This record gives sequence, structure tokens and C-alpha cells, in this order.
Amino acid sequence: QELTEVPASRLTTFPYQCVGRLYFTIRNLRTWTTAYHVGSNRLLTVAHALVVAGATPGSKEYAAALAFIPAMVDHEDHFGRNYGFFPQVGGGGLGTAYFPDPKFDPAERKAEHDICVVLLGVGNRGKQISRVLPPIQLLKNQRYDSKTEWNSIGYPVTNSKGRMCEISGTFVPNSLVSDTVRKHGAASPGMSGGPWILAGSGDRANGVQAGNTTLTTAISPYFRYPWMAALDTLP
Repeated sequence: QELTEVPASRLTTFPYQCVGRLYFTIRNLRTWTTAYHVGSNRLLTVAHALVVAGATPGSKEYAAALAFIPAMVDHEDHFGRNYGFFPQVGGGGLGTAYFPDPKFDPAERKAEHDICVVLLGVGNRGKQISRVLPPIQLLKNQRYDSKTEWNSIGYPVTNSKGRMCEISGTFVPNSLVSDTVRKHGAASPGMSGGPWILAGSGDRANGVQAGNTTLTTAISPYFRYPWMAALDTLP
């Protein structure tokens, strides 16, 4: 399958409207990853974007100044043409505004722990994201076979216009042997943190783009461990 641009007319429709760019600063660099709204003013994204290995062995560095722009249109759309932008809650950081899987080690970047929840505050137009956008619901503890189709959505760096793209594919047979899920149809760098939308599910997500195992196969944490089940109990 090939990456295709999502038409601008679809950016205000579900589930595309819930996917966006999450900007942050790390190591004095302003950059971004993909993330998606999962309800209760929360985003789901990847831990490897917000937590990186430090200069000394075993140390970590963390992102700051997070801001989410849902359904972003172009590189220059930094103020959120469709819905505005939403900063992290209270200006806080690790443990107050975002919560990576406690077992995530940036030196190893194991896909089974490469997941993070971000809490958002009031947007620049005076509303919380849950008042503006519906959530993408998460499918947990699911089993699939090679006939199950999915669609991955995000913002690949390979798109020179900075626009949302998508790619479809199917599950890799017999891959559910650990806390990861693998699928045919690899996504491009920059799409990390974007949702895997399960076909025929009413646009519910069964994964988050954590990386590629090969040039043709993508990988996600498997949505089943207790930390995922406790998502709604975070502060």
C-alpha cells in the first residue's frame, strides 16, 4: 500500500479531525509528532517522542511546552485553522501533563512500552478539546487475523506540504505472540503516535504507530496491559 494525502474536505470529519500534530520542545529543539484525541482531554501518542536518552548512561531527557493542533492543514498552520490549538494542562511536564508507560526505556525503545498519554488544557479559543472534538475510542484485548484491515493516519515527514496522510494494510499472520501487534503497510517517520483505525469498527483505534520492523511492516503496542486499562484514572 502507498501513503496518500487526506483531502482537506475530510479533515473536519471523524476520525481525521481527532488526529493532529503534537508540538514540543526537547534538547532546545522545537519539533513534533503525531497524536490523537481519545477523550477526557487526553491524547495518545508514542513515548519515544517525548522521552529520549540523556547524555549519560541511564539518564533521560523530557519534552516541554507541548501543544496539540488537531486536523492541521499545512506547515504554516501553527494556530490551528480548523479547531485552534490546545496546550498541555497547566504548563506542567512529566507526571502532571504527560504520562509515558513507566516501563519505557528510551535507550531500548521497546515497542510494547512505547506509548504515552498527554493531558491538554484550555485551547486558544477558550474551550477544552473534549468540548470541541469527539474521542477516538480504543479497542483493548482484541484478537485479529491476516484478513483484518486497518488504516494508519498521521503526518509523515516525507510529505513536503506537511499534510495529513494515511495508509491501509492488514495484520501480519500469527504475530500476536507478545505485547506488540504487527501489520503489513509500514508508515513513514513522522506518523509515529498516529492511530491505527480498525476497518468496520466504527472508526475505533486498535493501535498507535510506534515504528516499523521492516520497510513493509508497522508495529504498535498491544492494547491489553493494566496500564492501558487504567488510562481513565489518570489525574
